[in-house]
Amino acid sequence: LDRYLQTLANVDPQAHESWTRQQKLAFWINAYNAYTLRAIVDHYPVTHSIFADPLRRYPADSIRQIPGVWGWRKWPVMGSKFTLDHMEHTILRQDLKEPRIHFVLVCASIGCPLLESRAFDAEHLDQRLDRAAVNYLYRDRKVQIDRAQNAVRLPQIFNWFAGDFAPDAQTVAFFARYPRAAVGPLTWVYRYANPGDKEFMRQGKFDLTYLEYDWALNDRR
Repeated sequence: LDRYLQTLANVDPQAHESWTRQQKLAFWINAYNAYTLRAIVDHYPVTHSIFADPLRRYPADSIRQIPGVWGWRKWPVMGSKFTLDHMEHTILRQDLKEPRIHFVLVCASIGCPLLESRAFDAEHLDQRLDRAAVNYLYRDRKVQIDRAQNAVRLPQIFNWFAGDFAPDAQTVAFFARYPRAAVGPLTWVYRYANPGDKEFMRQGKFDLTYLEYDWALNDRR
């Protein structure tokens, strides 16, 4: 991890300017996930941190026990320093405009996607982001399409970042009865759902709710 982070710090920013969008996306996804790991390693176990949340707003074993982990701790990349918030919200969401990052960015919590076992590269990025979306629905079970209970339960990322998921014009009509902010996310879930779940969702008669986000640390003991 230390060796990899050093390579991030040493990248020539002028070379970065000439990269393709796919190269930039892969680079910053990898950087975000690697520095999240670095933050956890530096403070592990977070339950022993002197900064543990006295108000107990979050689990004791949570990345949120690390002060400023997203907003003011800066990490070396390309000869400069960036916060995790800047990597995610300015570079990946605002500049590169890729909603599928929400299926691969890791916040070290049970509620976030599982960490991939391989770094991302530009050549295979689209295929891997699409696969990550399917995994998010079915392998990780972050989305609950419950036909028996006539319900669809979405994770909070579709609530917090609803604006990132632009509605698909071809399927938007299926979800006209739901709140406007939910329509875009529902069309994205539909895109990656299996045939049986698509048929269920097309009826537009399910109850829609959002799941509570689990901020507990996703580690292995």
